[in-house]
Amino acid sequence: MQGQGGSPQEPRVSTHGVLAVTVTVDQRVKFADGLIRGSRFGDMLSFTLTAFVELMDHGIVSWDTFSVAFIKKIASFVNKSAIDISILQRSLAILESMVLNSHDLYQKVAQEITIGQLIPHLQGTDQEIQTYTIAVINALFLKAPDERRQEMANILAQKQLRSIILTHVIRAQRAINNEMAHQLYVLQVLTFNLLEDRMMTKMDPQDQAQRDIIFELRRIAFDAESEPNNSSGSMEKRKSMYTRDYKKLGFINHVNPAMDFTQTPPGMLALDNMLYFAKHHQDAYIRIVLENSSREDKHECPFGRSSIELTKMLCEILKVGELRSTCCVPRVESNGAGSPACGAEEGRWRSREARHCLISPKQGNLIEKDH
Repeated sequence: MQGQGGSPQEPRVSTHGVLAVTVTVDQRVKFADGLIRGSRFGDMLSFTLTAFVELMDHGIVSWDTFSVAFIKKIASFVNKSAIDISILQRSLAILESMVLNSHDLYQKVAQEITIGQLIPHLQGTDQEIQTYTIAVINALFLKAPDERRQEMANILAQKQLRSIILTHVIRAQRAINNEMAHQLYVLQVLTFNLLEDRMMTKMDPQDQAQRDIIFELRRIAFDAESEPNNSSGSMEKRKSMYTRDYKKLGFINHVNPAMDFTQTPPGMLALDNMLYFAKHHQDAYIRIVLENSSREDKHECPFGRSSIELTKMLCEILKVGELRSTCCVPRVESNGAGSPACGAEEGRWRSREARHCLISPKQGNLIEKDH
């Protein structure tokens, strides 16, 4: 370039601010990339990761420019059983940003990181590491295709994630900070929304598998009462007995209780809850059914109708199926690029309004939910 008052050969600094910043940031990111993929550890690696996160905050360099080797290196820091806390924290922050900012990077990160590898970080004592770990789980959950989300939910259940969070986060001997409360809220929203399909599915009265669930509810409640043999009694007698039992179970339609589950919401979700309660809390289930079947009409609390209405009410309170953009998208800074900011110090996915949904206004404690 020619200087303003010099010869054509005289170089000068570019006056184009965006171009200058882009070139500078891009060079620094590439330099940090090289350092991270090198063999450096300790303070040097920690400082390099910190610089990398801050450089990427500018939103100028695309996350898609990074190689699989770089992703594997960052993932290896997270997968190590023993590593410096600051390195682990920044590595988790980078992985979260990769997943949120690029679909291609989500797929690559998902191949390198498993839920099982993340869970040990929740069992430690550093709340900031726990927060970043849940943030990565949330990011993987949010970006996963629909069929993959249910698979992830099953894995989380198998790994007893809720029990681990309850023991090591919620009931830990320390206050829960705002960012942790928000990340837990996001996780709760994402997992509750998996119930939407069942909530919006009407029961098909002709579906034998669905009808068998109702038969199972009846069998558990009245197992002590012997079932008549095929050779004894007429079909009318059997129908009469079934109608009597369905009335005791508290269904509105005593003849065909499948019709009680054709309204959405709560749809089949109500029946799922009833079966879960009957199987896992059998004594309480039998007691409720038998006690209510012998009460006067004005004092009754029929199990079937109550369960359906309670499920519907919980779906409304918990807003099942309503993915709130205020809590399930990255925090965005007005940096001109419109890209999510992910500073290591300030945290991500903030929403003050959303936090109040999960925090007791008096104690500031998370509401514990065992199921």
